[in-house]
Amino acid sequence: MAEIWSHKDVVMVMTGGSGREACWDAVGGVFEGFVEELTSGTITRTDQLNRVTGDPAYELPNKSELATFAIEQIPHEDRAIKVYRKENGEWKHVHFHLDFNSGFSRKW
Repeated sequence: MAEIWSHKDVVMVMTGGSGREACWDAVGGVFEGFVEELTSGTITRTDQLNRVTGDPAYELPNKSELATFAIEQIPHEDRAIKVYRKENGEWKHVHFHLDFNSGFSRKW
């Protein structure tokens, strides 16, 4: 997952479970922790909106997910805001905001 994120300037992740992280070292740590606990999962995107405005772009998907942590399956719906920036000709994540339902947020 690290290769899709910018490692320059400020990058940010805002979720119900992690709060707000605002530098690559912290953002990378959030994803590493999540991946360590996740044993399987599926994501279905619905109602997705994508826009490109020069070098920045954004994505606004609603998602239906089934995540498994150890043996506990947690289904949930969420919505996201993803912001990208073009760096050296490649799109990189610079911001990710996710609204979890309460059950998933309590677990993660």
